[in-house]
Amino acid sequence: GIGSGKSTVCKLIENKGMHVYYSDERAKFLMSYNEDLKRKIVKIFGNKSYQSNGTLDRSFLSAKIFADNSLKAALEKLVHPFVRSDFDQWLLQNDALVVFKESALVFETSDGSCQEILVIITEQELRVQRVLERSPELSRTDVMNRISNQTSDQIRRDGSSFIIENNADKTTLEQQVDYFLASVI
Repeated sequence: GIGSGKSTVCKLIENKGMHVYYSDERAKFLMSYNEDLKRKIVKIFGNKSYQSNGTLDRSFLSAKIFADNSLKAALEKLVHPFVRSDFDQWLLQNDALVVFKESALVFETSDGSCQEILVIITEQELRVQRVLERSPELSRTDVMNRISNQTSDQIRRDGSSFIIENNADKTTLEQQVDYFLASVI
C-alpha cells in the first residue's frame, strides 16, 4: 500500500541491473499526455481535472476519488487499459528474461500480467509518517483515508508469492531484496 516502500524496492532492483516498469509513474504520464485518455477523464470528472495550462490537477482528482469509491473505481477502470497497453509495448521493447512491474493496484486490477507477486508490507504508522514526509500537503486524515481505500495487508499477503517486511533500516531492506532476487533469478 501507500508508503510501504514499493518504489524504494523497485529502485534497489533496478540498481541491480534489472528492468522495472513503474505503473504509477506511467499512469500519471498517460493521464497527462495521452489525449484520448485526457478526453475520457474530462468526460467523467469535468474540465477541472486539468489546470488551465493543460496539466493534470492531481489534487482535484485525488479529492474526488478518495471521497467517493465509485469515482475511484471509475478512474481505475478508465486508466488501467491504457497502462496495460503501455506495459505491453514496454515488454516488446525489452529483451530481458525477467522484468519487474511496480503496481499499487496489482490485486485490484487482476490483469494476469505477473507470474509472481512480491508484496511490501510496512507497519501502518510508519507508512503514514513516510507519506506525510514526502507529501506535506496531505493531512494525517488524508493519508488514513487513502490507506483505508486500499486492499488490506492480509489480502496482499494471501495473494503474494513473496513478502518483504519493510519496517527496519535500508540495509535490512537491501538484504531482503538481495534474498528475493536470488530466489527468482
